[in-house]
Amino acid sequence: MTVESYSLARHEQSTSSGFDRVTTTVALHGPENTGYGEDVTYDAADHDGFQNEHEMDLAGSFTVDEFS
Repeated sequence: MTVESYSLARHEQSTSSGFDRVTTTVALHGPENTGYGEDVTYDAADHDGFQNEHEMDLAGSFTVDEFS
């Protein structure tokens, strides 16, 4: 797979249980396709850390095993 760029989008929703449910959508943009995934970790602070620490260069060509 070839990754040219990526983007992260944080989503937050209040729940009836009294906490905010946070997820992060990850989009990997390639030359012809975009693949999407979602981080569904329950702790909102983990999502903040993911977005702040994930400022690495993901561009390049990889096998799925290498990327994982």
